[in-house]
Amino acid sequence: MENMTFDTNDYMSKIAARELSRTIKFASLRCLSPAEIMSELAELDEAEDQSDYISRLLDLKLNQSELELLELTMETLVQRADKAPPKLKKKIHYVLLRLVRALPSDAACRFAEPFVDHRLKTVRERAFSALRNKQISESIAEKLTNIFCMLGDQEALELIARNPERVPKVGGEFLLTNLTERYWRGRVLEALLRHDRSTAMTLADRFPFEFAHAVGRTEDRTLLEPLRGLFDAHPNNLEFLSIYAYALGKLSAKADLESLEKYVRPTTLP
Repeated sequence: MENMTFDTNDYMSKIAARELSRTIKFASLRCLSPAEIMSELAELDEAEDQSDYISRLLDLKLNQSELELLELTMETLVQRADKAPPKLKKKIHYVLLRLVRALPSDAACRFAEPFVDHRLKTVRERAFSALRNKQISESIAEKLTNIFCMLGDQEALELIARNPERVPKVGGEFLLTNLTERYWRGRVLEALLRHDRSTAMTLADRFPFEFAHAVGRTEDRTLLEPLRGLFDAHPNNLEFLSIYAYALGKLSAKADLESLEKYVRPTTLP
């Protein structure tokens, strides 16, 4: 094949050439097996950019033997990081936290846990992000609670709220009091409704908006009666009435929605 020629003095041609080069490089990565990609990652150095290798690996659905190989590769990187100079150590930690996303929850927690209470906020945030779709361990939940108490990281509490099984142990009232966003407080009450309903009921009056949001997310029609009780307590709160309507819709409570429509109609007509 003869070499392609074009005017590289043209600005747009230069951009297109760079894009073509990158496309060819990534296409070449698609020809590598997961084991070959992991081998490249295990040998990473300070200068080489391994982002495309990681992205390709994360795109793949790894089988059990490949996941085991990935864990071994990450163990190798952990050992290298222990003896590496600061710049390489930082790069290895970044790679590890990206690779955590490919692991099942137990293994992901094992590799990410050292970073959830790291002294640097940027590193902690990468760890929180890596664990966003994982079931976190009790020890990580405890570390997240401690890091919030020390440094005020809202993201630490939000990660707990993503894990309903961990909410009762950490404490629903603690989370509801300290989370600043209604959405995450609603997630906490949803977790309590699923795993500690009696506590959720005691907190409903203090957090009516969040409780209604949680009821809607659960789609549990057995919660319709306590939801109606909150309407009786907050009949003139428009924000609550909006989330109340959402919850009624999720519960398919048609009669209640019709009653609500009749109730608010006089205030919405010109």
